[in-house]
Amino acid sequence: MNLFRRSLRRDATGAPMRHPSLRTGCTTLADAPIGRMVKIGGDIVSVILRPETTVQAVEAEVDDGSGRLAVVWLGRERIRGIEPGRGITVEGRVVRDKSVWR
Repeated sequence: MNLFRRSLRRDATGAPMRHPSLRTGCTTLADAPIGRMVKIGGDIVSVILRPETTVQAVEAEVDDGSGRLAVVWLGRERIRGIEPGRGITVEGRVVRDKSVWR
């Protein structure tokens, strides 16, 4: 399996999607209000598995064309399909921790 293979997604007209955040119903990370519920679409750039002894976590860095967002799933060792190059839409509250969007 090639973890860095990127799939080229296309919109309804068949044209390549350049900015995944421009999908219907999605907000760009640059325009996302901090602390409010938003839906952001983008490509997974990297995945980190954190098998901590206290709380396991999967962390994915998602690029929506306007910025990068760290998405964290707690209590998970792995999530099938969460790998670099895949497109994803996530929904939740955006916070800024130091210089990282989460």
